[in-house]
Amino acid sequence: MKISRWSKTDTRWYLAVRCVKCESHIFFALDHGDGDEDRNSPPPEKLVLTCTLASCGLRADYTSAAIMRLQKQPALGTAPRGTVRAG
Repeated sequence: MKISRWSKTDTRWYLAVRCVKCESHIFFALDHGDGDEDRNSPPPEKLVLTCTLASCGLRADYTSAAIMRLQKQPALGTAPRGTVRAG
């Protein structure tokens, strides 16, 4: 059996917004700039997203929302690094 030495941690950068109802992060796209803040992408014409938390599920227009560049936290899979989840 061959065991890979590659890390299972997702080190890719994602674009995300904060849910207006529950304030959790909604990841919606890969950041092809790998987290580079200086890389400018055109703003979306319309950005309507649904919160992925089962307890929230709010569908809202995030066209004018601040878009963040984040990495997913390995243990939880959805929270960005450096963020503490309230329990």
